[in-house]
This record gives sequence, C-alpha cells and structure tokens, in this order.
Amino acid sequence: MPDLVDAVIDLVKVEARRVRNGNTTAFPPLTVARTPPDCNTVTIALRRAPGQGLPTGLTIELGIEVMDDAAQAIAVHVCAWRGAISERPLDCEKIGAFKGVFIPAAISGLLENAMYIALDQAQSMAETDSNGLNLSELEAA
Repeated sequence: MPDLVDAVIDLVKVEARRVRNGNTTAFPPLTVARTPPDCNTVTIALRRAPGQGLPTGLTIELGIEVMDDAAQAIAVHVCAWRGAISERPLDCEKIGAFKGVFIPAAISGLLENAMYIALDQAQSMAETDSNGLNLSELEAA
C-alpha cells in the first residue's frame, strides 16, 4: 500500500497535468517529477516559452510533510521561481500553504491556485527582477 506522501505526490502529478491540459494557451508543456525518487518533494517544471511570457521557464516545488499518518494529516510547502529546476534561487521562500487532513479536492485547489499565481507573477516580472516568486497569498491561516 502506498504511503501518504506517495498518495499526495501521485495526486499532484495528475492534477498538474489536468490544470495544464485545461489551459494550454496559458501553460506551456510541463514535466512533473519526484526528485530524488525517494524524497517528499515534487517539482513541476514548465518549459521555456517566450511566446507565453516564460523566456526562462518556471519551476514550482511542493514539499509534503506527514504530521500524523494515522489521521492522514499533512503539511504542504510551496516555492516557485523563474527558470529550470537547477536554477533555484537561494532566496526562494517556502510558503506553508496547507496544514490539515489530506483531502484530494483541497490539494487540487491549492495546486491550481499555486500554478496560476506563479505563472502570472513569472509573466509579469522584469528580466532584471530576482527569479524567486512571492507566493505568500497561498499561506495557510
């Protein structure tokens, strides 16, 4: 039986593709990977797409923490930056975006919001701005 982190990451993989497929005019092709394979982090990498306002691409990273396995309580931290996975800025702040019982619909909604907010910010930033994005509006209360 897959553990809770596996279940959340599998959901993120499916939902990231669903969001992208629902709006291919806004989102360029993407890859979703758990790197390294045994960690609790999943990364969504949107390809470089100058025509879509992403000349260096966009990376969104979600960290999953199990708080109580029996209760299926998790915490999700989100960080995003312009550029490839390997170009993560040192000042990329992880935002505590979710804390509670794992409910797929809640994680799907969070992921969709994170993808649209990160895309909007990345497209509207000047080339000279820092590559780290501010996802503070996703912060859990």
